[in-house]
Amino acid sequence: MDEQEGKHLWRIVRLHEFSHFSNAAKILCFVALILLITHELGYTRKSLVLYLPAAFIFIILVTTYVKTETYLKKNEKDPYHPEIGSKRTWYDLNYEFNKKIKWTERVDALLKLSGIHLIEKEVVLSPSGNKGKYEKNLSKKYPNTTFYATDFSLLSNHETSEGNFIYLNQSNDAFHISAYTKQYDIKKIDVIWDIKGVIWYQAQNIDDLTALLTEYYSVLSDNGIIVIDAYKFNIFKNVLSELINSKKTRYYYHEESTYSRIRDNLNDEILQMFDIRLLEDGLCSIAVLSKKPKASNLHASEAI
Repeated sequence: MDEQEGKHLWRIVRLHEFSHFSNAAKILCFVALILLITHELGYTRKSLVLYLPAAFIFIILVTTYVKTETYLKKNEKDPYHPEIGSKRTWYDLNYEFNKKIKWTERVDALLKLSGIHLIEKEVVLSPSGNKGKYEKNLSKKYPNTTFYATDFSLLSNHETSEGNFIYLNQSNDAFHISAYTKQYDIKKIDVIWDIKGVIWYQAQNIDDLTALLTEYYSVLSDNGIIVIDAYKFNIFKNVLSELINSKKTRYYYHEESTYSRIRDNLNDEILQMFDIRLLEDGLCSIAVLSKKPKASNLHASEAI
């Protein structure tokens, strides 16, 4: 994507964001319409003070949303592109928030307590690593383990390869992980690190989720594991953080965890491939999917 196209898409994305408008506008629309529907105010001058601005905002919101969605679909543009899309600040805000709560250190401690030591692992791969900051930090702590990070979206501002940290700077589709690991001559993988990554996005489609985890299973070493986030989402804290909505600071996660999204879709086929353990530590809780030997995965484990 060249610079001019990027700027144009950025303007379109700003319209896309505007179509969602502010929390205050949404609340105004909701309250005004509810009051009118229930006839608490009736069609009086008093009600029009709320109704007319709400109607105006609603028309703008719907019109803008339809126009931008039509444009984006027609031109196959991604409004959530990680560099210029509406989610362009998501990774950095989450990263800074996780630094405050010492997320990486606490997750590493959870793994050790459960008997999983990254120092003993040869290869860790993050198939949706975005900028690769977490993986690079871990690579400095474990110099004898090779950490790979990559993503489906091409990023220009990711971490650079250094020492035992390697960023695969091409568009790599996790659904073809076995193909691209062969291309890069990556042998069996000990740990797949998928924090709010591909699994999170495919969680609601059971067929795609099963296909993805089957692909992961095929490249994992005999004792390989998948690590995903598993905190319990607090809707009250989420609403509070949305209301104070800062563009530079995150006060809480804006989405539920990967495990919360996939929990109800863990079918027999998936449970035949993996044992699943929850390791809990508040916002740093994780779930570990441990690869089962093919000879013993004939029966599904009991769901958690």
